[in-house]
Amino acid sequence: MLEKVYPDAPKGRITNNLGQIWAFSQAIAKGDWIVLPRKQKPAIHVAKVTGNYTFNPDGDDPFFHFRDVE
Repeated sequence: MLEKVYPDAPKGRITNNLGQIWAFSQAIAKGDWIVLPRKQKPAIHVAKVTGNYTFNPDGDDPFFHFRDVE
């Protein structure tokens, strides 16, 4: 599916994105702590996962896939 959506993307980028999607939807669980760097500013986001993976096709682009966090 990623190769269809992004036909010009290098194979490494597709593989990287696929790994991130799998981790977000399958490996992360309620109670896990998430630590992510912010790209636009020198900051780090820290949150506790409180919800299951959710897909909302009617959500605001690009926020179709999400998990509730504290």
